[in-house]
Amino acid sequence: MSRHQFPWRMALGCGLVALILVAGFLTALPAKAAHHAASRPAAVSELQKVTLNETSINAPGFYGNAQLNTGEVIAWAGTDTAHHLNVMTSTDGLHYGHKITLGETSDNRPGVVQMSSSAGGAVAIAWRGTDAAHKLNVLFDVYGSPKKLTLNQTSFTGPAITVFNGNLLLAWVGTDANHSLNVLPIALPSLTPGKVTTLTQFSARTGPTLTVFTVGSTTTIVLSWATPTSKLDQATSTDGVHFTSGVGNSLPETSPSSPDMLHFQSEGGPEFWIAWTGTDSVHHLNVKWTSTFPTWTGNKTVLPEAALGGPELAFNQGVMIAWTGTDSAHHLNIARLQGF
Repeated sequence: MSRHQFPWRMALGCGLVALILVAGFLTALPAKAAHHAASRPAAVSELQKVTLNETSINAPGFYGNAQLNTGEVIAWAGTDTAHHLNVMTSTDGLHYGHKITLGETSDNRPGVVQMSSSAGGAVAIAWRGTDAAHKLNVLFDVYGSPKKLTLNQTSFTGPAITVFNGNLLLAWVGTDANHSLNVLPIALPSLTPGKVTTLTQFSARTGPTLTVFTVGSTTTIVLSWATPTSKLDQATSTDGVHFTSGVGNSLPETSPSSPDMLHFQSEGGPEFWIAWTGTDSVHHLNVKWTSTFPTWTGNKTVLPEAALGGPELAFNQGVMIAWTGTDSAHHLNIARLQGF
């Protein structure tokens, strides 16, 4: 071996060692880092699931905002004879407590929302009453000093409720022949209703859901529903009055119930998620994501779970989904999803 060959071979050996070390380091990267590198999920699956010792006659209302990070709140109509409304809260999305059984009753899914911590964290619930007219109702500050508003508006199904610009926003399906969607702002803290906007261009077969998210300086409201022909549809607004259809043909899915949408910021991952109950014979849960909302271009996953009514989404260390099971007792279920 000449004096010129040895350094060359030594350099080659050192290079191979360095390459092996780098490969080992990359292999040891945590799954989260690998997710950021891949940036898009191939499929979604359940990471953790809990079945609550609570039962419901319909789908639950479920809320947890990634931008507020106040935890989750779930609301449902019980299987007791009168179908009383119930509310529970969670800090981790999987363990629930602080149950309240209200004196109010409903045959439908209630809507539920929670204010930000800076706004006191008050919980508000909206429902379709069991009175003869089936009037819509809102109860604000469920865990504090409750204040109730009973509206003259009626519906054949449950309403949705959210927070927009520091006030409440209610949405429901009207009892007119078209089954038009309606939106109503409700001022806080007085709980004073504003002017109803009837969206005659949209009609639904079941109660809608509401999603509000902020990107930059723009806050967007998303109204989601199932049409009379069971097709999923959505509309967006920045003022709660003027809505523009945003789905078109990019979501060619059907459901007997309205879908629910979630938005959250995630490094390298999709920001928009939607979930619904399929029209297959057992009504499996479906989940789809996109990074190009209002166009839904991502993958769809059919979960092994089946649901009574539509599921709802929330956020707590990942995407959370809640639904009422198709078991004989109709237990409430919550799962954290992975693959994003």
